[in-house]
This record gives sequence, C-alpha cells and structure tokens, in this order.
Amino acid sequence: MVEKKLERNPEFKVQCVSCGVEIRDHASEDSCGLCLKCFYRILAERLRA
Repeated sequence: MVEKKLERNPEFKVQCVSCGVEIRDHASEDSCGLCLKCFYRILAERLRA
C-alpha cells in the first residue's frame, strides 16, 4: 500500500464575499473582501435608496 502525501498549499487567498471571485493571492491569511464590481453594485443600490 502506497501512502499519498497531501501537500498543503502555503499560499492564501482573498475571495469576494458576494460573488466568490478570487481577488488576490499571498495575503497574510485567508480572508474575505469585495471585488470592485460587487462594491460598485452595492454602492449604486444604496445610493438609489
């Protein structure tokens, strides 16, 4: 029986909380943010209200 080692990727990701698109790599830790597209969509919705 051969054991497969699962290599863990040391890089971290920042993903958009709204649409899930990857914003950037190599952040200090996995975190969430907003991409510009979602940011401006939410801003426009709030300004219309």
